[in-house]
Amino acid sequence: MSSSKRIGHYVASTHWDREWYEPFQDFRFRLVNLLDEVLDTMKTDPDFRFFQMDGQVITIEDYLEIRPEREAEIQELARAGRLKLGPWYVLPDEFLVGGESIIRNLQMGFRISQRFGGPSRAGFLCDMFGHISQMPQILCGFGIDNAFLWRGVNEVTHGGMFLWQAPDGSEVTAYRFSPRSGYCAYAFKVRHCHEPEVPFDLEAATKDFREYLDFETARCPTNAFLVFDGGDHMEIEPQTTRLLAEANKRFADVEIISSTLDAFIEDVRKDRGKITRAFAGELRDPAVLGDEQWLIPGVLSSRIHLKQANARCESELCLWAEPFSVFAARLGRPYPTAFLNTAWRHLLQNHPHDSMCGCSIDQVHNDMLYHFDQSQLIAAHVTRDALRHIAERVRLPEMGEKDFAIVVFNSVGEPIDGPVDLTLRFPEGIDATYQEWFGFEKKIGFRLFDADNRELPYQYVNQRREQYGFRRPLRKFPAGDARHEVDVSVPLRVPAYGYTTLICRPVKEPTRHLGTMAVDDHTIENESLRVSVNSNGTLALTDKRTGQVYDRLLTLEDCADIGDGWYHGTAVNEQVFTSIASSADVALTADGPHKATLTIRVSLNVPERFQFGSKMARSESLKPLIVVHHVTLRKGGDMVEVRTEVDNVVRDHRLRVLFPTGSRATTCLADQAFDVVERPIALRADNARLKEMEVETKPQHTWT
Repeated sequence: MSSSKRIGHYVASTHWDREWYEPFQDFRFRLVNLLDEVLDTMKTDPDFRFFQMDGQVITIEDYLEIRPEREAEIQELARAGRLKLGPWYVLPDEFLVGGESIIRNLQMGFRISQRFGGPSRAGFLCDMFGHISQMPQILCGFGIDNAFLWRGVNEVTHGGMFLWQAPDGSEVTAYRFSPRSGYCAYAFKVRHCHEPEVPFDLEAATKDFREYLDFETARCPTNAFLVFDGGDHMEIEPQTTRLLAEANKRFADVEIISSTLDAFIEDVRKDRGKITRAFAGELRDPAVLGDEQWLIPGVLSSRIHLKQANARCESELCLWAEPFSVFAARLGRPYPTAFLNTAWRHLLQNHPHDSMCGCSIDQVHNDMLYHFDQSQLIAAHVTRDALRHIAERVRLPEMGEKDFAIVVFNSVGEPIDGPVDLTLRFPEGIDATYQEWFGFEKKIGFRLFDADNRELPYQYVNQRREQYGFRRPLRKFPAGDARHEVDVSVPLRVPAYGYTTLICRPVKEPTRHLGTMAVDDHTIENESLRVSVNSNGTLALTDKRTGQVYDRLLTLEDCADIGDGWYHGTAVNEQVFTSIASSADVALTADGPHKATLTIRVSLNVPERFQFGSKMARSESLKPLIVVHHVTLRKGGDMVEVRTEVDNVVRDHRLRVLFPTGSRATTCLADQAFDVVERPIALRADNARLKEMEVETKPQHTWT
């Protein structure tokens, strides 16, 4: 290689959305054909030296399910460094999954890649919809000092290369794909893959390649630059090696070599001092005019049921199944590694951005529900086994014949000190019942004690008689099991990641612990907070410690949505409805010494649908949209719990719940993977001039 020439690293690849505008199985047929051709070409064309899978290794698993006989070939090529796999298991969305999921994704990618010879150390983030602040630290933690990205930054601000820093100071060298079609730039400019009727012509491609090279060398400050041939689901071009040879004959200022992302970044390290731009934190810039990236922020709430299912799975795995399996292992139970790996595998298969973001066809998102179910079912069973193993080894005080013990576990790193909701199960034939007044309804009598035999006052909240299930003793057939269930609220102290023990003693006499948190038929309060329901179903919240009043909380806002899975689309002929003048019904559905719940039923009349076509307006016919809030306040608590249910009977709309704070803050805080980020509340001053307007909705994981 001549040192006077710029070195272009040609990287053959493909960006493989595993499922998107076609379901997984349809895309897999194309994947199998593509990799068959790649493997065959690497045997027959000595100049086609390398192929880089697009940062994820699951595609190899998918391929080998159909072509198991070619595993040895893949292993040989990977060990020789010719076929680059990983480092990810799948290419995830970064904002919609938890930090632990991101770590497990890389761990699984490394583990599977290791079977074939080792993972690529290219931090491939080519199509994610923006990037979290801690990604540089995460990558560095896996020995990856670079990132290949596109969305969330613009050429005018970030250029072709920049240094990207995490909050802890960890830093990676970031390569940004072209502002002209991103990672598809070569496929568009040189191969004309977006023009189905244009055949590949070597002479024309050589001329287009010259223009492509001029643009790429100008935007790259290092001597090495990247020629990335990896468009969406794109097969290799058989004449590529001839094109590279022709280019090296004709172009005296550059030398194009067959390469990998790993080799490219190794060359870049030599010139790292020439990279002068540096940025820190999350990368979520909307697209400016002249740049072909799109941030696509609307995916944060597309198909919200997928986001809810993911949160349930992550919580079950991270807060319950894994930590309590560790505790159970300390007490002699084998750690369920294989089961947990299987649960994580199912969950991670739902994390690719087109899947988790909810912007694919219906079949894709229907298929995802199976993986969520499998992950949650495995994790829940592992949790039950672990808790049972621990509970069976808890030392119990002396108990009566009909007494039974309850072990209450705390799965978070903070102690619990206050009312806890429990469901107690009593055998069907229990004779410990009593009736109020003249015997209108049977109630089960019982007393609760802690492990030191101190009686615990509880609130009798609800009961369900004759609940049927079954139990399966070891080496026995399943047997029917009828139980009566009683919901109680009882004040407990449970240490962080610990447990406490209760003894339930059934008795025939009434066991009442009286008290109220209701002020009137629409107001509840505890020591610190007062919550009152307004006539329209909104809340007035008073902080009794400061006198601060927050009014009109839970205001409903409904507008048209003419967008798709990527964006919330606003209409020109818009009508925005709110619940400010709506009617509401209020019921006090729980009240006692430990908690109170107000159930609010709001009826909001909104258009049935959006009329597309020539009219492009919301329909004149209205339909009642029923929204139910369950608002709970607990004794000693400093927060209000709200559970909202929506009976969605209308189409083409967006429903939001608003919490006007009256705050004059200029910034807000939100959590994301391993960080708390601060963002300005005001939208960008140049918002009207952007190609893609910044929107007021921003990502959070659990709180803002």
